[in-house]
Amino acid sequence: MDHIPLDFIDHVSLLFAPDITHLREFRKISGIYNYFAEGSLNHGHTTAILIRDGKVVNVCDYDNAAAITTRQPARFKRSTFVILSKNDDTAKINVNLFERIFRCRGMFGLTIGSCILGKTWLDFISTWKTLIRVSITVPFNAAMSNLLDKLVQGGHLKTLSFRTAVYGPKEIGHACDLLKQSQFRVLRIFHFKQELYDASMKLWERGRSDLTNKKIEFFNFTPHQIKDTRKADITRKNTNTVVCKFEEETGIVSRLTFIYNLAKADTQDIAVVVLADRLNLTFK
Repeated sequence: MDHIPLDFIDHVSLLFAPDITHLREFRKISGIYNYFAEGSLNHGHTTAILIRDGKVVNVCDYDNAAAITTRQPARFKRSTFVILSKNDDTAKINVNLFERIFRCRGMFGLTIGSCILGKTWLDFISTWKTLIRVSITVPFNAAMSNLLDKLVQGGHLKTLSFRTAVYGPKEIGHACDLLKQSQFRVLRIFHFKQELYDASMKLWERGRSDLTNKKIEFFNFTPHQIKDTRKADITRKNTNTVVCKFEEETGIVSRLTFIYNLAKADTQDIAVVVLADRLNLTFK
């Protein structure tokens, strides 16, 4: 596939009706997908290490095609992720294994994929000084919230992802504390909650300089939640996204990014499923 299907263009354009100038912009970039579809040798590389019961049960190496579009620094195009499954206090920590992992080049990240984490594991994780990116995919409990508190105090995280819908005021407070730290850059929320959106707005109004160039990505944010999409202005586009910008009343620059997904259909080889929606708030 080397172009955006016309069905996708027409569907997205309806979000901005009756202004047809956006439709012309969408059609103009329809050939850009050729480079992305053909692939590139300049991919990022990721190593994912799954650890369960204190032992490595799977290691997966794969190229990250998205790296060619995200403008990541070269040192972050190589990533090592530790994925923690069930590791209770009976699971021994292999210190030598983690020392080797810590020496890996590039970005070091952690994905917590299970609520079963013993106290020794939680305490051990809180000491990881090279940890840059954390993704939490399970509901928050008291132990998980305490771990997040320690990671916030560590002052070295650059990216935090909430892939769980179960988080409350305490976790929202931790997220806001991270946003105020100078090294922190991106907070990704995969289940939109108005409370966190409102908290970030208040944070912006109280201390604007703290949030300069910081970004919050709200996934599952649907277009109808925007007051007036007709005021959107297409300002940036790349090989896999169409990006529109509009001004919030608070003066925050917001980018609504539309991502299209490909799926099999009975009547045709490719069907366009619109849209997996994401609201990017990039603070001035």
